[in-house]
Amino acid sequence: MTKKKISSSKSLTKEQACKIFKAAFVCGTVIYTNHSKERMMEYEVDANDLLALSKSGFVLNSPELHPKTGAWNYRIEHPTETLKVVFEVIDKKKIKIRLITVIGNNQ
Repeated sequence: MTKKKISSSKSLTKEQACKIFKAAFVCGTVIYTNHSKERMMEYEVDANDLLALSKSGFVLNSPELHPKTGAWNYRIEHPTETLKVVFEVIDKKKIKIRLITVIGNNQ
């Protein structure tokens, strides 16, 4: 049986997570999981689309605790667009995020 990692850190506010997502595309680090790369190809999303989302998107919902990793996941989206990205903040001081998945136009 595998132990679940329990997050010892408190979740960020929606505003804090959004600010870090936006900053990561300008002066931070963005790590793409294999899953997020696959979804980007599937939905024909490229780095320019993600950059545009970083400029106009918002974290609208409360964060969710990932059941396996114990990390807080956030979803950034634009109220009128269909592109959404689920991400994790790895390091808020170094402005480092990991893209978990990309949800495109036809989902």
